[in-house]
Amino acid sequence: MVKANLLIAGDDLKFIQPLVPYLKPDFNIRFDRWAGPEQHNEQESFSLLKWAEVVHCEWLLGNTVWYSWNKLPGQVLTTRIHFFELKREYGNLLNIENIDKFIAVSRPILERTVEEFRIPRAKICVIPNGIEDKSSLSSCFGTERFYNLAIIGAIPARKGLHRALRILSRLRAIDSRFNLKIYGMAANQVDWVWNDPNQRKYFERCSELIEHYKLTDSVHWVGWTKMSDEYKNIGFVLSLSDEESFHVAPVEGALNGVLPLILSWPGAYWVHPHENIFDSTDRIVEAILCYLDPKKYLGALTNTQEFYRRYSAETVSRQFVEAWKMN
Repeated sequence: MVKANLLIAGDDLKFIQPLVPYLKPDFNIRFDRWAGPEQHNEQESFSLLKWAEVVHCEWLLGNTVWYSWNKLPGQVLTTRIHFFELKREYGNLLNIENIDKFIAVSRPILERTVEEFRIPRAKICVIPNGIEDKSSLSSCFGTERFYNLAIIGAIPARKGLHRALRILSRLRAIDSRFNLKIYGMAANQVDWVWNDPNQRKYFERCSELIEHYKLTDSVHWVGWTKMSDEYKNIGFVLSLSDEESFHVAPVEGALNGVLPLILSWPGAYWVHPHENIFDSTDRIVEAILCYLDPKKYLGALTNTQEFYRRYSAETVSRQFVEAWKMN
């Protein structure tokens, strides 16, 4: 079989990277790695464009705008939309006729993309994020980890860190072994967050809540680390956002042996199993206390993993292959 030439373009490729090993049997793959939403080496992009038969832009940002106006005859061009793009102008700057397929990571994002940028429904579909399935490795994890809660990515403010602090406070009133691990950069390490007065005020308030709830010794900001080494020490991944496009963290957690608990956000039921979604932080506290029973925990985790296998990198890669066969 002759492989087609696939070019993947963008400044943040973390959501497409897990699919690459599964795409290699069908494609010769090269990358146009942008330095930012609009920053790239145009000469290099032109050179890669001439080589490509299929071009995929991960994120609908300046990369999609540039390729939509420079696509060559006979090429297939797709772009995938997450969440960040919906509040930017790039979707209004496209040569829509040159884009063969818009891809949304979830049904809620599809609907918002159609509404925001007037994308024809015939041109848009859903292909979710693809996650490596490591669930077979989780059976050896112990139960002492049940007292370790985790948020994987706590910025910007919409991620709901204050809710995690409220949950932790309630749990520690029952059992002082509970603690919270926060993975990812702190607000004061990210310029666009810390320079936003509303964002800064929110995270300063979270610091005050840590003091108020007497959680100083039980909240640990770990930073970015190799999560594959961390999951065995985590009992629950919390997803407490105001809104999301998909939210990879609960899926990755489950497929690495950690039970996710999700506060309902608009569209969450399109993406995640209903049994893992709760309508309040009080219900999440009750669920954590219930799942301290290892048998109940394992049963819930097994069901969650079964649901999330639809997002395995191998499965999702097949959906991309089919989308790129359109011509």
